[in-house]
Amino acid sequence: MCQLTLPLKILIVFKGKIDTQEFMKAAIVYFSGTGNTLRVGEVFKSYLEDLKYKVDMIDITKQKNVHKGYDLFVAGTPTQNAVSTFNMTDYISKYISVKNNPNAKFITYVTHSWKIAYGHLIIKDFVSKKGFKVVGARAFLAPNNFYMFRKDQPKFGEEKFKQTLLNIYDGVAELMDAFVNEEVFIDERSGYQKKKQYFIAKAIKATMLPRLAKLMMKVDSDKCSGCGVCVKKCSNGNIRLNDGRIVFLNQCVGCIRCMHVCPKNAYKLLNEPFEQYEGIKRPISELISKTS
Repeated sequence: MCQLTLPLKILIVFKGKIDTQEFMKAAIVYFSGTGNTLRVGEVFKSYLEDLKYKVDMIDITKQKNVHKGYDLFVAGTPTQNAVSTFNMTDYISKYISVKNNPNAKFITYVTHSWKIAYGHLIIKDFVSKKGFKVVGARAFLAPNNFYMFRKDQPKFGEEKFKQTLLNIYDGVAELMDAFVNEEVFIDERSGYQKKKQYFIAKAIKATMLPRLAKLMMKVDSDKCSGCGVCVKKCSNGNIRLNDGRIVFLNQCVGCIRCMHVCPKNAYKLLNEPFEQYEGIKRPISELISKTS
C-alpha cells in the first residue's frame, strides 16, 4: 500500500483575505469523550494558526474560567441521541458572554458515527439567542467507536475509516474558506426533527443518562487491576475506587471514555466484551498514515 503523508498543519490558499496585522484570538472550546471531537478541534486549530490566530484549546471538563477578548469561538461536542451533549450549552451559559467578547463569532460542530446529527444546530441556536453571530455549523461523521443500542451496525472498514478522516479535513477547510471570505456556512437539517430529537435527549438526560454507567456497564474483576486510570479520566467524576472495586455514581454523562482508557480493557457493555478505540490516543494524521 502507498504511504500517505498528511501532516496536521495544512497550508490552504484562500480566495479571500483576512487582516492578520491586528492580533486575533480564537478558542477551540470542546468536550471529547473518546477523542474524535478533540481531533476535529485540532484540525481547526491548524487552519486558524495558518491565519495567524493565537489559538487556545479549552477542554470544558478541565477549565472553568470566564473567557474574555476572543474574536472567534469554535465549539464542539460528540453527539448523544442525535443532539449535542448538554454540558456544552451549560458551559457557554456560565463562561462565555457577548459582554466579555463583543467582537466574537461562533463556529459550532459535532461528531457522530451513524445516521444523522442535529447537535451543531442546537448549539448554533443557543449561542445565537445569546447574541453571538454564528458563521459556521457542521456535523462531522467520525470513525465509529461504539453503538450503544445498534448492535447491527458494522464497524468501519479500513478504506471507509481513512476516507472519513480525510473528509474531516475537507469539511473544516470548507468552513474556514467561508469564514475567511466573510460568508456563512450552515449544515442545515429538518427543523421539526431537530426539535423532536432535542426533547427526546432532554428527557433521557433527566432520567436515564446519569445512571447509564450503572445500568449498562460492568467491570470484569478478573481483569481490573484497580489502577484508577478510569477514575482519573472520567469527565464528570462519576467513578470511584472503593476497596479495589470500581463503583459508579449517578452523574454519568455517557461519554464512555472510561471504557476506552482502561489499560486492561476490563469494561463490558451490556455484559459483553468491548473493542477499544485507538483514536483516543492518536491524532488524525497518524491514524490516516497507519491505514495507508
